[in-house]
Amino acid sequence: MSYPHDILFYIYKTAGAFAAPPGLFCVLTALCAARLYRLKARAAGCAAALVPLLLWFMSAPMGAAFITGPLEDMYEDSLPADGARAAVLVLSGGSCCDRSGRAVQPGVHTMERVVRGVLLSRKLGCPIIMSGGAAYGGSYREADVMARFAADVGFSGRVTRERESRTTRENLKFSARIARREGIRRLVLVTDAYHMPRSAYCARVYMPDIELFTFASARVTDPKFRGLVSLLPNHGSFSDSCAGLREMLGLAAYRLLPK
Repeated sequence: MSYPHDILFYIYKTAGAFAAPPGLFCVLTALCAARLYRLKARAAGCAAALVPLLLWFMSAPMGAAFITGPLEDMYEDSLPADGARAAVLVLSGGSCCDRSGRAVQPGVHTMERVVRGVLLSRKLGCPIIMSGGAAYGGSYREADVMARFAADVGFSGRVTRERESRTTRENLKFSARIARREGIRRLVLVTDAYHMPRSAYCARVYMPDIELFTFASARVTDPKFRGLVSLLPNHGSFSDSCAGLREMLGLAAYRLLPK
């Protein structure tokens, strides 16, 4: 029977989840809240108890799915009809640097987007627009890093680089100019699923004359409940929750800012 092994596995996973951040911070803040309560600062203790609860919820896969999951479910993957002339637009999402600060390859999210864009380009037989500038200064451009990686994985199709954008708004605004210049009337937008609502909103603002199709490179949350594993805090789920909240704030800001 495997029951002892299963028990040891879950003990190991639970202990590990609370021995390192963010689970460790949940424990420490809970102890602080309990201490305040024992010192008869009961109102403060009860209020402080909300901190570890919120931290745990945002750090658990279940919480990340609750916060960020709805953003990932807003858009279905779609493609133009067979034979329709189109282009694939891939948005940047950061690069990895070496010790000298030189961008040597796309970050994980950008890498997934580029791979998806390459696969779609091959499937549709259409060119790719790589969009991304130097968001934080520096001599490199995200679009160049993306194009180099696409070539490294064997892509030999046509790539147009949009190298000036620093934000999602600028990604779509500057890419719209390229699309119109090249006579593109259909565009497949590729980015992470949680980033798609904000990106698609900007596409509708800056490309109202272009038929838009959306195709997510990947989703970061698990829509299914997996038992204990879905309740244990981890840094990845906390990051996913923060990303979802940031996207909501960004989308709200874009709707309020001048176009």
